[in-house]
Amino acid sequence: MQRKWYGIIGGAIAAVLLLIWLLPSTGEDDNAPVYYEVERGPLAIEVTTTGELRSARSEEIMGPASLRKIGIYQVKITDIIPEGTVVQEGAYVASLDKTEIANKLQELETELQLEQSKLDQAKLDTSLELSQARNQIINLRYDVEEKRLALEQSQYEPPAVIQQAENALDKAERALQEAIDNYAIKQEQSRAKVYEIQTQLNLKLSQYNQMLETLSEFTINAPKSGMLVYARDWGGRKIAVGSNVSAWNPVVATLPDLTRMISKTYVNEIDISKVKEGQRVDLGVDAFPDRKYTGVVKSVANVGQEKDNSNAKVFEVEIALNEKDTTLRPSMTTSNVIHVAEYDSVIFVPLECVHENDSAYYVFLDEGKSTVRQEIIRGAANEHYMIVQYGIDEGDRLHYSTPEAPEQLAYTPVPPDVKEEYLFKPEPLPEEEPEEDPRLKNMPPEVRAMIKAKQGKEQAKSAKDDSPAQKAEDKEGGDKVQITVKKGDS
Repeated sequence: MQRKWYGIIGGAIAAVLLLIWLLPSTGEDDNAPVYYEVERGPLAIEVTTTGELRSARSEEIMGPASLRKIGIYQVKITDIIPEGTVVQEGAYVASLDKTEIANKLQELETELQLEQSKLDQAKLDTSLELSQARNQIINLRYDVEEKRLALEQSQYEPPAVIQQAENALDKAERALQEAIDNYAIKQEQSRAKVYEIQTQLNLKLSQYNQMLETLSEFTINAPKSGMLVYARDWGGRKIAVGSNVSAWNPVVATLPDLTRMISKTYVNEIDISKVKEGQRVDLGVDAFPDRKYTGVVKSVANVGQEKDNSNAKVFEVEIALNEKDTTLRPSMTTSNVIHVAEYDSVIFVPLECVHENDSAYYVFLDEGKSTVRQEIIRGAANEHYMIVQYGIDEGDRLHYSTPEAPEQLAYTPVPPDVKEEYLFKPEPLPEEEPEEDPRLKNMPPEVRAMIKAKQGKEQAKSAKDDSPAQKAEDKEGGDKVQITVKKGDS
């Protein structure tokens, strides 16, 4: 039995020694180059992204809409029901901090009491002042009557006495008329003063009522039945207890329509030129890996934005789902495959075989006894393969990895005339028409046409005079004139 164990142990040791002896030879094989044989066939160009489900249509649950009118620009959420709760119309959703509005209400109440006191005092002062003015008018009327009686009784007195009585009556009548005029002015002044105070009081009262109405909106209820989804702030974060509701965007939550969903995703700036509205999309939902959905690109942003915690630029893309599935929920993660184009027969190579240098693309082409750096003209690409429009043929062998001393390998460029054919040529901008002289706008059409024709002739003449041929001709003519003058002098 002991000999049997010795045999097993000896065999194991021999196997280990044999394996160690074979290892160096397998290491040499690992350094052998790996090739890819160029193929021609169908290739799909796709853009793969990760997105988040949103409702295409939703009812917004709003906080107070008149916060700015009462001088409040943000308010904290003190309580909100859990996200995902199914609420009925009119049900409680959230409440906001009432501290600031309560302080403002208290200040307004004090101001209202002060304005009311001012109004009452103004009415009392006005009543007293006008009463005194009326008494003065009554007394002046008695005085006029007395002066009139005195004048009548002085008819048989000397002229000087009669003149004195007439003067006294005239003075009394003027004093009465002045008092009556002053009374009318005081009435207008009193009305204006009371009106001013009353207007200020009404303004404060209106502000107070507006604030009371706004205060009632600090308790937020659902406008309709549905499933509650928290709104997001300016930074994209979901609101919660302690979050601020802005006066410019007082949305607290939404009630999404789960029958129509979209996937909101972001595409990097390298791939965004491939994505167009109307392209077909295959979607998967991480929560339901066994389900597949289809969709279509609904919108593509025209302006990019910086990705969070990165300098990369991305563009927002919305994908509308074709299917209805009420088990889908907002914020679920989706995988989106946007179908950009499908080619039936093209030459394509793995991205690992393609290298770039100074905006030129090349591959390491194996020619049997040697390897060359072959420049290529690239086409569209997906995550794994790139279409090659020129430079290699079907059946060529390419290096997957960079050979040793690549800078010493021969370089075969693409002929310039071939590059010109594939070169992207931007469409030139149309020539801008010169602005019309504003002085011509009010002229009759026939006069405007005559002036434009004359200006055209002058511009054509000016252009001809500035041409090199005309300058040479003018120079030659000038020389001839100079020579003629010299001959005449001789």
